[in-house]
Amino acid sequence: MSKESKLFIAVFEYFIISKRTPLKELMKRMERQIIVRTINKVDGNRKMAAEILGVNYTTLHEKIKKYDIRVKREHI
Repeated sequence: MSKESKLFIAVFEYFIISKRTPLKELMKRMERQIIVRTINKVDGNRKMAAEILGVNYTTLHEKIKKYDIRVKREHI
């Protein structure tokens, strides 16, 4: 079994079965974490993060506001 499959099963069992987390809430949590981790990997460069995530810069900015994500300033 692949690492991705094991991770999926672990997340599924923890949040869906034991915590009874609604899918919509689970997806929001996962999306927020993916955005935070991507922004951190590119040292706060939102344009680069948007490219990596395959979304428009504006969409990423809206999600940053929606999830109240604190982004350190990009280096100029």
